[in-house]
Amino acid sequence: MFVVFKKLISAYFKFFIRHLYWLYRLSAVKGIKKLKVNFPVCIEGKGQIAFGPSSVIDKRASLKVTLNSALSFESNTHIGQNADIRIDSGASLTGKENCSIGNNSRIYINNHWEFGNNANIATYCSIFSREAGLFGRLIMSDNSYIADNCIIDVADDVIIGKDVAIGPGCTFYTHDHEYDDLNLPAWNGKKTTGKIEIGNKSWIGSNVTVLPNVSIGKHVVVAANSVVTKSIPDNTVWAGVPARQIKSLVEKNDAFY
Repeated sequence: MFVVFKKLISAYFKFFIRHLYWLYRLSAVKGIKKLKVNFPVCIEGKGQIAFGPSSVIDKRASLKVTLNSALSFESNTHIGQNADIRIDSGASLTGKENCSIGNNSRIYINNHWEFGNNANIATYCSIFSREAGLFGRLIMSDNSYIADNCIIDVADDVIIGKDVAIGPGCTFYTHDHEYDDLNLPAWNGKKTTGKIEIGNKSWIGSNVTVLPNVSIGKHVVVAANSVVTKSIPDNTVWAGVPARQIKSLVEKNDAFY
């Protein structure tokens, strides 16, 4: 009985010390006086953290910003409950105004990422490189949105234009494996990468998969459940597995003249 009691005391002491450390790190956050924090939150690492006025960090959010790294947002930023943001040494995430990272989303950063005004990531998203040693950038321009339950692989760059909507359950892959070596498992061959770009005002429907080295043009619609395997020109609608063009929006607009 004494041994159990001793373990409980030791565990409680460690828990108490850990929370004191989080409070200490929180006190070093730039803009803390105008930041709303719904405790408890986890703040770890010796990197720089800054938030603009009227920003909110919700309960059980975790910000782990290592030495020589930086997390910086301007005003009206919202970090949701259980959101997990990790920034490795030498990396950074810089956001402008009215950005948000939703409840239970995981954002792991190994390069320099940038969010524009009103860049929003919804709930339960997983955004990070899915291959060790391959670290791309995530660039989200103004008014872009990633909906719930998306998986964004950032082994290479993912560049999202202005006013882009990405529906729930989408998967973006920026890496692949060569699978012609029969001595290796098909999933463990030589790694290849290719960035993904999405042009302004495009709409990616729910449960769409986008493969590496794909550029989606401006004002494009990709229908739900499609698989995009090649680049897509501006002002078109695509659907299917693999996705094919089904409509030109330019021709439709020309019909009115």
